Amino acid sequence: MLDALAIVKKFKNLHRLLRNMVRLGSVVEVVGDRAVIQYQSGTRSPLIRWVSLAGAFSAWRAPSVGEQVVTLNYSGGDDETACVALVGLYSNAHPSKSQDPHQAHFRWDDFFDATVSDDGSLLVDLKTNIVLNAGQKIVIKAGQQIVMNAGNSINVSTSDYTRKASTATTEGVHTQKGKVDIKGALDVSTSVKTPAILSYAAGAFSMDSSGASISHAIITSCTVNGKSVDGHDHDGNVTPF
Repeated sequence: MLDALAIVKKFKNLHRLLRNMVRLGSVVEVVGDRAVIQYQSGTRSPLIRWVSLAGAFSAWRAPSVGEQVVTLNYSGGDDETACVALVGLYSNAHPSKSQDPHQAHFRWDDFFDATVSDDGSLLVDLKTNIVLNAGQKIVIKAGQQIVMNAGNSINVSTSDYTRKASTATTEGVHTQKGKVDIKGALDVSTSVKTPAILSYAAGAFSMDSSGASISHAIITSCTVNGKSVDGHDHDGNVTPF
């Protein structure tokens, strides 16, 4: 029969194993994809893995120093290296960023903040840049409106650019470099200046498939059918030549 001392020894060892199977601690060091956990007793674990998403769909998020975790020992509590950490417990060092049950909130320090609400809205705040890289296509669709506001500039660089709209309105100074082909009616509702035509009044210029007509215009240089005519002032809605 086992003596009392042996029974106490076995009981203490069993108690130690049970205590080591599930433990509460916090991250004190992260090295690669392993972390060192300090337990409430003051002891520390060796470098152990933490639970994440690994497979064809994977996610990487290293735990923060001070983040509270629960460790599970899958060796029955005997081998300290046979542990994994369940990360993400809220604590005084890392409290919850929101307590709204209608939102999912994602935050990384002060440079990334995303909130998804159960009304279908998404709000993303970034401190610096967003970069989207797609091998083929990026499609943005909105049922009603897309609004873009830039403090300084919006740059579009591509080999082919198509804009299709029932109506298009541009405010401000417009500069066009390169050839312009106009297929359709052109309505000029204010004065226009060119190097050859100093100015003409609103509505003075019209153009259709039969040609162009200018009225009340001051023309400084003009060549018609090889004939140069300078300094003419034509008043009236006529074709001068």
